[in-house]
Amino acid sequence: MKKISSHIIIAVLIIIILLGTFYFYNKDTQTVEVIGNAQLSVLPDQALVYLQIETKDKSAEEAKNKNALITDKVISSLTNIGTKQENIQTENYNIYPEYDYEKGREITGYTASNYIKVITKDFNNVGKIIDASVNSGALISYINFELSTEKSNEYKKLVLAEASKDSKEKAQAIADGLEKN
Repeated sequence: MKKISSHIIIAVLIIIILLGTFYFYNKDTQTVEVIGNAQLSVLPDQALVYLQIETKDKSAEEAKNKNALITDKVISSLTNIGTKQENIQTENYNIYPEYDYEKGREITGYTASNYIKVITKDFNNVGKIIDASVNSGALISYINFELSTEKSNEYKKLVLAEASKDSKEKAQAIADGLEKN
């Protein structure tokens, strides 16, 4: 019995010593947390035009071939109006069967879909891109006006610098207030 109670007493003393040490070293420490805020409104520097080319046929091979012909025509039209090849990107490509469920899920043909993204920094070209694409057989899925990665990173640095400046000013105001008390 004496052995167990002496172990308990030793454990309790160790806990008391640790808690006392923690309290002693941290009782004079004061922590203040500030959060800096900053906002920046900017205009987009690029437009992204998303196109869809969809073709249907009885065989997957023919649906694919028809899609390739229209895609080539669209890309040719886009390059003819000055769009650089690296700004024309395939986003997604699908070939899937079409079914007639009234006839017991019978395949009636195939659809090939090609989704293309066209990037331009010249907003005056958006209309030309739309016209060239639609006239060549594409559909317009949607258009986004947004920041390029380069501009986004540049603006993030500016906002973070402003937020840091804001947090420094807040911290200094708190420190000045504590010194007066």
